[in-house]
Amino acid sequence: MTCHTHASYTNWLFNATCLRLRERMKLTEDHRTLLIDPVRREDAGSDLCKVSNPFSFAESAPIGLDVKH
Repeated sequence: MTCHTHASYTNWLFNATCLRLRERMKLTEDHRTLLIDPVRREDAGSDLCKVSNPFSFAESAPIGLDVKH
């Protein structure tokens, strides 16, 4: 998943709480792209990115991740 932004800070939320990275999850250096490999059923839910700079902040629309097995 990629958050297209030029903001100074990018944070990821999973089901309305800060995403806790696991060993299967990686963020790119700029924190704009979240990679999950392999994806598991427990990764299903609602993800969004929250971006900010010294003057304002914004959240993306939630992205639903549905994992089928």
